[in-house]
Amino acid sequence: MMLSRAEFENKLNSNALKIAFIGMSNSGKSHFSKYLVEKESFERCDIDGEVGARLDVGDVHDLAKWMGMPYDSQFPSHQALYLEQEEIITLEGLNRESYRNLIVDTTGSICHLSDLVQKKLTEDFLVIYLQLPPEKISDMIDFYFEHPKPVIFGSHFSIQRGEDNVSAVRSSYPKLLAARQKVYESLSDVIIPAFDPNGVYTSSEDFWSYLLDSLYSN
Repeated sequence: MMLSRAEFENKLNSNALKIAFIGMSNSGKSHFSKYLVEKESFERCDIDGEVGARLDVGDVHDLAKWMGMPYDSQFPSHQALYLEQEEIITLEGLNRESYRNLIVDTTGSICHLSDLVQKKLTEDFLVIYLQLPPEKISDMIDFYFEHPKPVIFGSHFSIQRGEDNVSAVRSSYPKLLAARQKVYESLSDVIIPAFDPNGVYTSSEDFWSYLLDSLYSN
């Protein structure tokens, strides 16, 4: 739902603004959505957190341990359970009635959800894609191993001849990202770099300013 500057400001000032962040895990969705809660008085819907609570496995880090890596034996069944709950909870979040401006902090796997969820997202929310620059992909793979989060691989994980488990994840991750990127772009109204683009923003406040400039330039 693309907004003009006047529409954006009117909704923001009347507590009727609905924003959704989309993008890969560790791209900054949670960080910047928390900023909107603290500084702009948004209500935040944390999809990962609510999935973890619904599955009774704890926070996002506990959820990552519960899901495991894509080569773990429990991964296929846990991946399916996660997506089942994510579908329900995301739709609940998108339908949430709020007396404040609303930010929905989606998971990276929103592109695996149904057409119904994606249609609701694009019709009712200003969708902001936090895009990873190509030069950061290798760093993000390392970060995934160092600080795991639940990542849905779907059909994008495979172990090729001569690969061990870790090598298979490293070779599969860029393929997953490439497939997701096409969906993220199709869902988004505004694309924002997930990391400081040449020093354009160095804080959450600068990110918000950069977001507004990007929105208003369209």
